[in-house]
Amino acid sequence: MSALPRFARNTSISLCGLMLACSVTALAEEDRVRETLNAVPEDVRVFNEHVTVLASPWMGGRLPGTKGMEYAKDYAEYWFKQAGVEPGHIDKETGERSYRQPFPLGSDTELIDQSFAVMTDDGTMEFELDEDYVFTGMGGSGNIEAPVVFVGYSIKDGPDGYESFEEDTDLTGKVAMMLRFEPMNEDGNSRWQDRRWSRKAGFAHKFRTVAERNPAAVILVNPPGADDPRVNTLIGQGSNVIDDVPVFMMSPDGADKMVKAMDPEGRSLMDLRKMADEDTTLVDFNGTFKGTGLMKETPLFAENVMALLPGRGGLENEYIIIG
Repeated sequence: MSALPRFARNTSISLCGLMLACSVTALAEEDRVRETLNAVPEDVRVFNEHVTVLASPWMGGRLPGTKGMEYAKDYAEYWFKQAGVEPGHIDKETGERSYRQPFPLGSDTELIDQSFAVMTDDGTMEFELDEDYVFTGMGGSGNIEAPVVFVGYSIKDGPDGYESFEEDTDLTGKVAMMLRFEPMNEDGNSRWQDRRWSRKAGFAHKFRTVAERNPAAVILVNPPGADDPRVNTLIGQGSNVIDDVPVFMMSPDGADKMVKAMDPEGRSLMDLRKMADEDTTLVDFNGTFKGTGLMKETPLFAENVMALLPGRGGLENEYIIIG
């Protein structure tokens, strides 16, 4: 790096010459690294080689469930065996020793059954999976057949006294249709925040607020006209935000079809959104929602790779764990 100021003072230097200087500098750095490693004890060089292999792009970050993690486990077990250390894990049931110690690492959620329909006096309206709706992993599983209540944005204690619910609102045995985000202006931006959305728009607040009313299920709706690219995205998998309550999600177009079919006054989803932008808007729809959302949880396991260097003498029954 000390050569760069001298090159900078030479106004006739070419880009090619600068690239050559950088290459020479890089080679010099490699030489210094090589010289340093040659000067250290053999065990330090071996340790450096192991770190280099395990941290290489070939291992892909060693994330659980990836080929890189499997490569890393095989690599570690191979070199433990070469070093002559004993397997470090003992199976409690069989007593067998192994270099691998399995442990639970959460679960994989698979959405195995999804359906969505509304039944009105005019008949049954079916909705298209992945186009009109998805069943999400944000709640629980269930087969639901219940009336629907539009609940606006599901916000509690908003600015200027804004409330989505009346104090005695009870959603027991009903499906709550809830708008994403928060009250908007004509441009589709937040009324409460100059940039993006306030904390009231977050899932944690909205679902906690609706959960206090004990709904049978929740339909989360991407609101029409929102100035946010996520308005065109349906979330299938997701973190749990409400316990034991199925959560579906609808596109603006899909939800608009549902609202027009079920609203007692024939309003559109945009009509209801604008009402909810101003104040509490609770609407009991005509007809019944019928939907299914089932999840299959498959436990996931990872493995530690463990080896034991037996102790001797008076300390042989004491352990030092090195991770």
